[in-house]
Amino acid sequence: MKNKSFLLNSIKHFSGSKVIENGENILEIVCDLFQITISNNNKLIKFTSEDYKLPLSYLLWFEVYYSEDGSSEKGMMKVIDDFLKIPNSKALLFSNGDKPILIKKCEKIVVDQHRLGTSYSFPFEEMSVEYESDFINQI
Repeated sequence: MKNKSFLLNSIKHFSGSKVIENGENILEIVCDLFQITISNNNKLIKFTSEDYKLPLSYLLWFEVYYSEDGSSEKGMMKVIDDFLKIPNSKALLFSNGDKPILIKKCEKIVVDQHRLGTSYSFPFEEMSVEYESDFINQI
């Protein structure tokens, strides 16, 4: 997968961090705080691109492991922030419940807190990239 070295740099300071390649189209970033799966699988992207009417480059899923101080979510957002800085990429980030909560298109980033279905607010403010809050609608 392209940009692998870019992501390796992003996670090196997290305890238990490793990157696992599952074929040429799937990359898993795993550490003690969270797991992020990144795919550029053409079949999967094709169907999701049609659903959202957006030519996607990547699909991402995450699972956050509970930490009382919020370090899991904050750490994961720093990795997502680094990933979003990859130029000319279009991506959709799903929670582990397969609900899209962030989309990057044309260098514009939209986050949808409502998809999480809780009163909990995800720490998007940890990202250094600019974003706006709005609804992500499937067509």
